Amino acid sequence: MKKITSLILALVLTFSLVALSACGDKTTDDKNAAASDDKVITVGASATPHAEILEQIKQALADEGYELKIVTYDDYVLPNQALADGTLDANYFQHKPYLDSFNAKNGTNLVSVGTIHYEPFGIYGNGVTDLKDLVKGATIIIPADTVPAQLKNAAAGSIAVINGNYALAAGLKISDALASEDANGAAAQTYANIIAVRAGDENSPKTQALLKALKTDAVKQYIADTYNGAVVASF
Repeated sequence: MKKITSLILALVLTFSLVALSACGDKTTDDKNAAASDDKVITVGASATPHAEILEQIKQALADEGYELKIVTYDDYVLPNQALADGTLDANYFQHKPYLDSFNAKNGTNLVSVGTIHYEPFGIYGNGVTDLKDLVKGATIIIPADTVPAQLKNAAAGSIAVINGNYALAAGLKISDALASEDANGAAAQTYANIIAVRAGDENSPKTQALLKALKTDAVKQYIADTYNGAVVASF
């Protein structure tokens, strides 16, 4: 009887130790997963020029121990929704007036933590080489998502006002513009493209690492060399 009792106790102790060990492994795995997530910065961005600029800072962030994941979007609603629900750590595609409007309409609490670049508006002509030659009654196309395509399909003698990223997407150069906006003017301060995060994350290690990596002379030089005035650094 004593031998049977001793055997049962031994088995109970063995299974208890195994169970505790399994729990310990799960806890360790959970902690490791959390630590790994803390070193991944997920940023939503428009493809051009935002995602292209972000690509330039991957190594700088890696040197600081962070992995940068870039999620590209082709609309102006999803990246803010993804930021608000925690899918993203930050996004980079919009200016503050748009962010303020989005917050007001959707009850979100997203904030700007810094301006990165501005995209000056240019006036481009379809068969017009000088604004003084614009005839009375000519068509003037104002900003919209489809402006580049509209300009190509518009009648000769038309002009279109297009901001930098749409001009780039359409293969237009700011040097081809009949006139372009002053990148140092008041509009540049108001409509500069920003890094947005959830309120409360302004001073998080991830946010500060992202801003530090972006606001460098190397990034400023990349913007100048790559976009030739269609995109201008704001820092």
